[in-house]
Amino acid sequence: IALNICSNYAPATGTGVQNGTPTPTNPILPTFYQQGDMILRAVGNYADSYDSTTNKITRRVGVKVLDGTESWTSMSNYTRFQCTVDDAVADANTRIFCSHYAYDAISATGNTCRMTTAGTFLINFSTAFSSKAAFSEYLAAQYAAGTPVVIYYPLETEIEEDVSPRCQ
Repeated sequence: IALNICSNYAPATGTGVQNGTPTPTNPILPTFYQQGDMILRAVGNYADSYDSTTNKITRRVGVKVLDGTESWTSMSNYTRFQCTVDDAVADANTRIFCSHYAYDAISATGNTCRMTTAGTFLINFSTAFSSKAAFSEYLAAQYAAGTPVVIYYPLETEIEEDVSPRCQ
């Protein structure tokens, strides 16, 4: 009789890895801890964890896939856009990951993104869009092409998920 020994996994640690600098033409998704089809994410000091005794994942990192239908506010003559999500952590300027734009704590110039206030993402561009509608169309086109802009951010409230048993 073969025995499978399974212990609790430690929470994912660190900030994940995003090799290279993401750009609109070279999106890069961060690499997270993965076992089989289970993915645990980490952003800054926030990390998902898995408990094998209860078969539950505790989600502390949210995922926002942008498709152009979001409610954006434009700033600085269409070089900056911000959008608020309801479930993001209340810490302003906390670390986030974006597939298409480099993280910048100040986000003053260039193609960058960050969280500015509780739950508000700011995406900054070096070249202006012609309008807010043009920016939404860009996001919709990226989504339709299968390369959507994806933002990973700390959740305000943990979410527990039941998963199928990993240990037998």
